[in-house]
Amino acid sequence: SVTNLFGTPNSKNSTYFDLSATFDLGDGYSVVPHVGHQRVKNTLNYTDYSVALNKDIDGLVLSATLLGTNRKNFFTLPGTGSKDLGGTSLVLGIKKNF
Repeated sequence: SVTNLFGTPNSKNSTYFDLSATFDLGDGYSVVPHVGHQRVKNTLNYTDYSVALNKDIDGLVLSATLLGTNRKNFFTLPGTGSKDLGGTSLVLGIKKNF
């Protein structure tokens, strides 16, 4: 970023590096690995990762994605202060391509 990142004071020149790829496995299946690294100047650094398995059925795409970060207690649910939302999770999805 060339300015403060999302209004965070003194965070000019923050960066996010993304390495992702899509591999076609045939029969409508694909796998998408991802790793990214966020550096917010003077504030925090963390790495996020994911791997998605997708199945395309005539433009309807089903997905299962395992994702997470190396940062503990990164996000918490408001009012609880105890549920870490930065941990590893499984996300299931469905979308329609037109």
